[in-house]
Amino acid sequence: MWPLKMITKLLLARTPLPRSVLRQWGVFRHGDMDSLSYAAKVFDSHIARAYPQGTPAGLTFLELGPGDSLLSMVLAKGLGAEQIWLVDHGDFAARDLTLYQHSAQIWRAEGRGVPDLSKTDTWDDLLTQCRATYVTHGLESLKKIPDSSVDFIYSHAVLEHIWRDDFAPLMREVRRILKPGGAASHVVDYQDHLDHALNHLRFPARVWESQAFRTSGFYTNRLLYQDMVAIFTESGFDTQTTAHETWSSLPTPRRSLSAPYQTRSDAELKTKSATFILRPGAGIKKERAA
Repeated sequence: MWPLKMITKLLLARTPLPRSVLRQWGVFRHGDMDSLSYAAKVFDSHIARAYPQGTPAGLTFLELGPGDSLLSMVLAKGLGAEQIWLVDHGDFAARDLTLYQHSAQIWRAEGRGVPDLSKTDTWDDLLTQCRATYVTHGLESLKKIPDSSVDFIYSHAVLEHIWRDDFAPLMREVRRILKPGGAASHVVDYQDHLDHALNHLRFPARVWESQAFRTSGFYTNRLLYQDMVAIFTESGFDTQTTAHETWSSLPTPRRSLSAPYQTRSDAELKTKSATFILRPGAGIKKERAA
């Protein structure tokens, strides 16, 4: 089944049909953050992990890879965030104001302190009311955010999609903009995005990192759990793994994997997902002072 899914996405990525139409068919969606209940569940889980005693006053908040909606900005404003950044590598967010107005109405009824958006009539007004800035050039957008200016950063099933050669530079930028005492919460899905196994590890790098594969809706950077932890550490973070889900055995035969992955241990290959809390460590400060 996975080869058929891959071929279908490779073909659809090159059709003249607008991406908005393909998303309606369930293709090329960027997560499920346009679902009110899902967005709230994801947001609450990240906040609870990073701030079990409650969020600081005047929070500066950043979501990395908000995808098809900016509902997290409404929730963050409800926590009293004074500045909100939403950073993506493309302009994917739904512009339907009724999505945000309806969600805010329901969340206000539930007792969340989210703003009243009922009279919002433009996209710019929506961002202004939430004190939010939406930027869509990925790593380049992060570079424009001031040093030590953000209290909390989170991403949900996003880091695995960062292009492999951008991953370490991006994490250095995340460390740069995070305040002392700040925190970042990330959930990472290490499964292939074709059949929830390790089929993405079958391909040589020259194929997997080609422009055709990168832009067809199933790309992941193929960094394993241990690879990411090493990059977090090198970027100056103290890393805590709060959840670590594994397969009981390899879901894809080792003999089918590309040569670099055939030499990785079973323990390295069996991680399905992991949840990280990253806090600023001392290493980056020493490096800058040198």
